[in-house]
Amino acid sequence: MTFSHPRGTRGARPPHGRMVRWVNKFAMGRVRRGGRFMNLAAHLHDTERDDAWATITAAAPQFTEYEQKTDRELPVIGLTRRS
Repeated sequence: MTFSHPRGTRGARPPHGRMVRWVNKFAMGRVRRGGRFMNLAAHLHDTERDDAWATITAAAPQFTEYEQKTDRELPVIGLTRRS
């Protein structure tokens, strides 16, 4: 798993980033990895969000710094590939 930039966090600066606003409006996103795929996108909440964030920060510990810079909960967006 590779995490180059958590786009919705904007480095912990408010407001939420462009990707989060896009998901709020359209509920889809694109992933480019060995091709381009359209995905259904949804905000993760509660345990599902916490589990995903733990996976992200385990793979890229620098993202924990973002949590320390803000009082808001940083968004985590799950993508499911459309068939």
